[in-house]
Amino acid sequence: MKKINIILVTAILFIACKQQEPKTDYTLLSIKAKNAKNAVIQLFSMDKGVKVMDIHLDENGFSQDTLRGFEEGEYGFGDGRKTQSIFIYVKNNSEVEIAYDYTSLLEPPTIRCTNSAETMLLSEQKSLDINFRASHSDFWNYDPLKLTKTFIQRDKDGLALLEKYKDQLEPDYYKTKVGDTKYKTLMNMGNYASIYKGELPEAFIKKQQEANFNDEFLFNNSGIYSAFTNNYIAHASNKFAKTDKRTMPLKVMDKINNDVTNDYIKSALLSATMDMHLVKTDGKRELYNRFLQYCTNDEFKETTTTFFNEVMKLEPGSPSPKFVNYESATGEKVSLDDLKGKYVFFDCWATWCAPCIKEIPFIKKIEKEYHGKNIAFVGLSFDAQKDKDKWKAMVKEKGLDAEHQLLADNALKSQFTKEYKIFTIPRFILLDPEGNIVDNDAPKPSQPELRTLLESLDL
Repeated sequence: MKKINIILVTAILFIACKQQEPKTDYTLLSIKAKNAKNAVIQLFSMDKGVKVMDIHLDENGFSQDTLRGFEEGEYGFGDGRKTQSIFIYVKNNSEVEIAYDYTSLLEPPTIRCTNSAETMLLSEQKSLDINFRASHSDFWNYDPLKLTKTFIQRDKDGLALLEKYKDQLEPDYYKTKVGDTKYKTLMNMGNYASIYKGELPEAFIKKQQEANFNDEFLFNNSGIYSAFTNNYIAHASNKFAKTDKRTMPLKVMDKINNDVTNDYIKSALLSATMDMHLVKTDGKRELYNRFLQYCTNDEFKETTTTFFNEVMKLEPGSPSPKFVNYESATGEKVSLDDLKGKYVFFDCWATWCAPCIKEIPFIKKIEKEYHGKNIAFVGLSFDAQKDKDKWKAMVKEKGLDAEHQLLADNALKSQFTKEYKIFTIPRFILLDPEGNIVDNDAPKPSQPELRTLLESLDL
């Protein structure tokens, strides 16, 4: 279950729309962007979280594209920089004209459209959101009772807006947007509760109890609802880890089994728990057996069993997955087999990863301590190939050993990454001199456990 969230900077939209009978099988999108000579902006599917096309503006900042064959739904576009991004709803027989200042975050765009009440709704929802954040920018610092009252009012405003457009929207779309409104609030309240140190009032708890973990329609149609259920797993994991990290994944599965009665959602959340914790847990077989005990969906059983079997190939003593001809910061080509003869400690990182960069001083210190011993410390960057110069510049800036800094061939989509099930970074891997795995998820350099592990080796 992959849910990918794309965060876009948005502005309040002014929209003038009128309804027409269906006449075309496409959306006609026209853009006129001031200060955007020959710019390239990206159109994203908000439902799938993926880029679907590049929009090329001419020397006057103009573009007109026929969006034929696009799946109906919400789309957003921007250029990936700190410029405003805009949301529209793509469907047949609609036209959208957008005029905006490409370089301004403050000046709202003008949008005119035909046959798109959905786009009109999206703009007004964003208006509500912007106004809410302007009035309650510090809501994380509210006491829980004030926060509860604030979010209850936010829900009322959001549902009133949806009611305004209800008769112009498809029933399933309306139902999804109602769910988005409700579970955005509940997700924020859950995040607040996870960091609040005091006792939560009855009104706060009562609002949280509105959550329904068994809504299969929303699970399949609302990205916000799916994110809410993922947060549920994360919060449960953090709670149980405070008492016993070893049994934490098992307790999370027990909680899912007790809280969720819908078989499909339960199986999906159990599978997500395996994705989240299997690589890092010592009791892999026990966790897998618990999954099989509770999971009732054959498709999730099959995919998770495949995942389990692949992870078991990463157990200590197993041959490491290999890479070939990764480029070093000095321009040399290096393969995993070239590193045999010494223990190898891989630091999997990227220039865009703040937690990775925080580990750099610690790994430099450990590398200095073990200099001259039978171990190599190798940085493995998952920056994109287009960011090679940026990676080399940071290697130089941070004083890293360029000879032992490598760039993966396809960032986080590299085969080496896939085989090691690297979903997040930083990640640290320790191999023995024969190229076999010692620890596929070694302690961080900032953790004392790493020195304990290294001291146990014959270096």
